[in-house]
Amino acid sequence: MRSKFLAALLVSVFAVQCSPRTQSSESGAPVFFLHINQPVDPEFLEVSYLVKGAKSGDGYANFGSRGPSLKMTATQDIPISLTLPQNEQRATGLKAVVFCRNYRLAFVGVPSLARVPSKRVAVDLVPLGNVALTGHVILPKEVNSADLRLDVLYDNTLLVMFYFESIEGISGGGMKVATTTLAADGSFKTTIPDFANDPALKGSGRFNFGIRSLRPYHGASERAMAAHLVGQPDVGSHTGLPMAASYPEPIALEFRWQ
Repeated sequence: MRSKFLAALLVSVFAVQCSPRTQSSESGAPVFFLHINQPVDPEFLEVSYLVKGAKSGDGYANFGSRGPSLKMTATQDIPISLTLPQNEQRATGLKAVVFCRNYRLAFVGVPSLARVPSKRVAVDLVPLGNVALTGHVILPKEVNSADLRLDVLYDNTLLVMFYFESIEGISGGGMKVATTTLAADGSFKTTIPDFANDPALKGSGRFNFGIRSLRPYHGASERAMAAHLVGQPDVGSHTGLPMAASYPEPIALEFRWQ
């Protein structure tokens, strides 16, 4: 099924281009605003968007901005640059996928920027519950659990590819949906979104795990680490925790240096 899905996307792929200049906030540059109309936690807010041009090769995509890079204002407006990599071209349309913790995924579609009354659209957020998740990370003896944070990430790659009708520029980092501390023995308790009850996801998808160190490592702010379900390979279509309505049993994770 996955191979057929990707093949279908290849038929209708957009030629999406990324450019550092398109992410700038130059004074006077055209901007479109996504307005978040419910109270949200900025740490768990992520936006992927595609700005289209007049031709299939005109435009650019951003596959997952979060935190300070969103430049969200005090009124919860998120600016999106409409300046295209090609100076002579203009933006004609916009698509976005918005994740806010405690809400369903939101989808924004603006087929024609010329036909909207203002360069601002409210993102309609529908409340979504959370489910409990407990587990244990097997840690090396030399690692201090107090220096670590466990992140839970949802792999939204196929979802974004399908909505954007594009496979260009996709990375598999996933969007962060929860973060928690680890006890001395590596155990943890947290909650994750109840995506099994989000109609847009139709009960499909997986959660992955990452570990961050709060202390610098040889001058670097972080050392790359990961956590995988015991017995699973590091990569592959079946890695991660499958989506479910509940997780009554603790999960076991293995700590790995990257």
